[in-house]
Amino acid sequence: MTAFRGVSEGDVTRYAFAKREPLRVEHEAFRDAVLGKPSDVVTMEQGLRTLAVVEAALDTARSGVSASL
Repeated sequence: MTAFRGVSEGDVTRYAFAKREPLRVEHEAFRDAVLGKPSDVVTMEQGLRTLAVVEAALDTARSGVSASL
């Protein structure tokens, strides 16, 4: 099994990304929401609109008839 660790060709550059502790991130987001600070969290309305666009795209692909939203 050790022979199947992965395949690579040429030079490989690896980048290290710091991972923040998830509970701390959640608490900070809650604090910022309470303080009224802007957030990059998607709202329910934005999520619903995105879902409507995706469903319309899938319907268009299936039927060949364009959709209007």
